[in-house]
Amino acid sequence: MFEQVDAQHVAAIWFGFDAAGNQAWLSGIGEQGIDGYAGIFYQPIAPRFGSAYDPAAFNPQQRGMLSGLKANCLAASGTVTGFPGLPDNPLPFELALTRFTSPAGIAKCSP
Repeated sequence: MFEQVDAQHVAAIWFGFDAAGNQAWLSGIGEQGIDGYAGIFYQPIAPRFGSAYDPAAFNPQQRGMLSGLKANCLAASGTVTGFPGLPDNPLPFELALTRFTSPAGIAKCSP
């Protein structure tokens, strides 16, 4: 999932699973460069929420990288490296993404 934050940055979240089938959510900020957006992704290792929650125990672990993310109104492509659960991890894996929704009330763009 990608969201344009400003002219130079995108926020991104990867919802997936590790090789053992455990849930693995990664997040990061991609910065615009010559070859598209690029950034480091982190997996939060943290205490559970509730009355005993300790924010000082939050420990984000670097898990992968995104590079060459380029997008238009309908599709995007990029490369991820080191993401849990991907084939040939940590070798580069090419993403081919397709838009499947648009924000309500916002005019759809055309490529």
